[in-house]
Amino acid sequence: MNWFRAILLSLVLLLAAPGTVPLQAVDVRAPKLELFTRGFLEDGSPRLSTSLDFELAFEGGYKFGADLGFRILNQAVEDSAAPLEDRVLQFRYARAITRELFSRPLNLIYFTGSIDRFASGTELERRFGTRPFDSRFYGVQQFPQSTAYNGIFGVLGTGLQLQFPAGSDRWNFDLYLYQDERLDPGTFSGDARAMFNLPQIKLEAFAGATFPEAEAGVYRAGALLFLDTGTGGEFFAQIGLPYWAPWDSSDSIDFDSLYILVEPRLRLESFGLFFTLFWQPRYYDQQPTDAEGGTDLHAKLLFGNPLQEGFYGGIDGGVHLDPDADRELQLSVTPFLRLTATGTVWDLALRTRIHPFDQLESFEALLGIRTEF
Repeated sequence: MNWFRAILLSLVLLLAAPGTVPLQAVDVRAPKLELFTRGFLEDGSPRLSTSLDFELAFEGGYKFGADLGFRILNQAVEDSAAPLEDRVLQFRYARAITRELFSRPLNLIYFTGSIDRFASGTELERRFGTRPFDSRFYGVQQFPQSTAYNGIFGVLGTGLQLQFPAGSDRWNFDLYLYQDERLDPGTFSGDARAMFNLPQIKLEAFAGATFPEAEAGVYRAGALLFLDTGTGGEFFAQIGLPYWAPWDSSDSIDFDSLYILVEPRLRLESFGLFFTLFWQPRYYDQQPTDAEGGTDLHAKLLFGNPLQEGFYGGIDGGVHLDPDADRELQLSVTPFLRLTATGTVWDLALRTRIHPFDQLESFEALLGIRTEF
């Protein structure tokens, strides 16, 4: 991989060199910076554990048809023995973009790395400039010691993407063909995704396959739906089959094969009530999760308006069911406070496990800081 890193370094230097590419032709962005600290007792002593998720992007726009992305994802910043790759900025993706191919509203993209997450809501918000509507029930903050779910599936590999119609503010359709990096070299995946943006309805659906893998290939499909009634009622859902290997008896379709997140919401000017059900799948991003059948049920009471700057807070009551764990049923109550200021969001919470209760292990202080650009 030394040659590959050398090429990437050369590209970065080219982007940074005023004599090669005008600086005004390249946008340097930090799309994401999240710090999340957990405070808890271990062997009777207080301890902090901090995760860092930072992304850096070089985007050329129309004048320079290429994008580069880098990322640090470290779930234990304080651990000095952590692998070096958890403590340095790593390559995440590179894209070469030909826009309006043959003078048609069609973009052709050659990519390598991790580029898109399907049915997360993030890409739909970015492309159409909608207000945030995705669920907050994802990532390290919700799953600090397990799979950090984010959408139903993610593209990771080297290949081609067709994107059309370019510039539409109503719908997009994407086709992907790539060598899948999560599997052995020579294993290829193909995916199709459609996104629709209407004033009160947001919809994303995808389907894909991987060959040669398992006995007859691996298949997947899923959808995201967001409905805003306009009178305070909202409904958000992510439902999909992340992994299906036909004729493989160990991976036959059943309820544990599904990714299900359903979230009905009541959102008024200064009050909200969210209910969340999340069913964890057997496979996620082509890998087993060891969490099949795990279920989370949450009821969140909000005071304030999260779509405006300032304070808001509430109480989150949760139930976690894990049929394979020693503690099959866990109950928790989490009062929380959030401060939304220009460019920064602060989250402060105290997660209390009330069943099974342990005086030393049931309390966990949480501090999250993320930027919004």
